[in-house]
Amino acid sequence: MPKFKHLSINERYKIKEMKDKGMRISEIAENLKRSKSAISMEIMRNKYNGDYLPCKAHSIYKKRLHKQDGLKIEKDPILKNYIVEKMSHQHYSPDTISGRLKLDSKLSNVSTETIYNFIYTSSIAAQLGLHNLLPTKRLKRQKRGKRRQRVIIPARTSIHEREEAAKKKIEIGHFEGDLTFHKGNQSANIGCLVDKMSQKVFLAKNTSKKTSAVTGGFLLKMKGIPEKARKTLTLDNGKEFVKHVTYRLIGFKTYFCDAYKPRQKALVEKMNSMIHRIIPKNIDINSITQEVLDYAANILNNLPRKILGYKTPNEVWNENL
Repeated sequence: MPKFKHLSINERYKIKEMKDKGMRISEIAENLKRSKSAISMEIMRNKYNGDYLPCKAHSIYKKRLHKQDGLKIEKDPILKNYIVEKMSHQHYSPDTISGRLKLDSKLSNVSTETIYNFIYTSSIAAQLGLHNLLPTKRLKRQKRGKRRQRVIIPARTSIHEREEAAKKKIEIGHFEGDLTFHKGNQSANIGCLVDKMSQKVFLAKNTSKKTSAVTGGFLLKMKGIPEKARKTLTLDNGKEFVKHVTYRLIGFKTYFCDAYKPRQKALVEKMNSMIHRIIPKNIDINSITQEVLDYAANILNNLPRKILGYKTPNEVWNENL
């Protein structure tokens, strides 16, 4: 007898589409090559506020499945004890436990996802504090869909197309940009622009990491940079930079690092660390004004650097401007 296969999200969209066209349960079932009872049960169990919505139906199904997964381990004392023992005494991760179970025919096989569901939904796991044995030690599980969100940046130009002058630091006007945050606040931030040749920094206080706030903060600082020093700007792929075309309108050509490779703009990463020597991360960022940032930038721009032959960024900037 063939094993039952759960409905996919695509099938749920098709059910909604055919249902809206007035098709009967039997017609929908025939079209999807499913039984009438499976379609009828799907619509009845996964309704939301009296209506059948594909995304919501899929979410309801997932929650119910996760709860069942956790109970599967709870109902098997030998399996439960195996998981607890391996996590507590041998530092096994859920993935390692799942892999080892497949090699041991004496115990039930469970997936990595099922073990995570047990850890985060079972009252027994909560009492034992199993989440504290995970690398992240999170009390609640991070939603899978939010771990890495793909950001579409319009008119994006790769760093590999950047002109040679920007790479070799032979003239001023080629900048790197980034944001840095303080502890306890992942919204308000400091925007940093640094010239690659002189290492001169410009700092902006941004009230949030929303695109409009970051763009506005950077523009205020950019307009204070002489036009002949507005050449290129290299950024990462964060959604706060999707309006980068605005920077092009005042003279900056914009380029973007490869995904998850912040070291391609290593200078601004280094500057972020230097900023926090003056303004420690444990300070409430809401108490930091633009005047404080200008003061910090002045300290950094008048600090002699070995890489500059012990000249200051301001001296190199002014000599080449």
